[in-house]
Amino acid sequence: MKIGEALKLERKQLNLSQSKMAGNILTKSFYSKVERDICSIRANDLLQILSLHNIDYSSFFKKVENNTNKNHISKIDCDNLLHTAYYQKDLSKITELEKMLNDRNNSELNLDNIRAQIIIIKAAISNTLAQISNDEKQYIKKTIFETDNWTENSLRLFAISMSIFDPNEINSVVKNIIKNTHNINSLPEEKQKIISAILVNYLSYFIKKKQRIINTNIDASVKILNSLTIDPKNCFAKIMANYYESILNNKLEKAKTISNFLREMGMDIIADKL
Repeated sequence: MKIGEALKLERKQLNLSQSKMAGNILTKSFYSKVERDICSIRANDLLQILSLHNIDYSSFFKKVENNTNKNHISKIDCDNLLHTAYYQKDLSKITELEKMLNDRNNSELNLDNIRAQIIIIKAAISNTLAQISNDEKQYIKKTIFETDNWTENSLRLFAISMSIFDPNEINSVVKNIIKNTHNINSLPEEKQKIISAILVNYLSYFIKKKQRIINTNIDASVKILNSLTIDPKNCFAKIMANYYESILNNKLEKAKTISNFLREMGMDIIADKL
């Protein structure tokens, strides 16, 4: 079964229109072409649609045949396994991916970026980020900065690996991201999410090491996050921007109210880290 066919099957089971299935991720017209196998869907967009409708990644991809070659590994395969491993803290997905990279044709993939993500995700899951070797850190940094044209993969890798950078490096990277983010709402949705995550993480970093951060970056980060459109997909980033802005302006009661709200929403893990 092809991806378009599998999506159509899921949509029918959920009793959704094509417009509802596509959500705000794709236009109805483009989504319709994906179902009919006229257009290919990007890996990130596919994962977002599956997440939007609480469709289990593993069961979905079991329905999908690899239509090119059973010895071929696609970007979608990689992104699915990396995404699942990171957000579900499942090391078995990393083991599965490493085996696939060794056993299958991977000539179309950016192996450096994938391997750098594997290093970070393994360390994050096992709480050993502080133990990443200097050689591995340099490899990750080299992978991120190998091009001036920041891709979604490079941004995502930086977002999850920020803790291995020293303050000056973080400042430099964030300054560059801010400089090139003229209007965050005009960017593709996945890129918006990644940049928002980077800026939220940066603000969190500032709270812990405020004496080593460039204040203009802080102001610009808050401004960009506050400029996000009022949309469910942006709620978390805007809430966190509001929280950190309150801390920075010494409005501690407001910050406490936001923290309590997160707890009421069942986000104790996040509230505990604030």
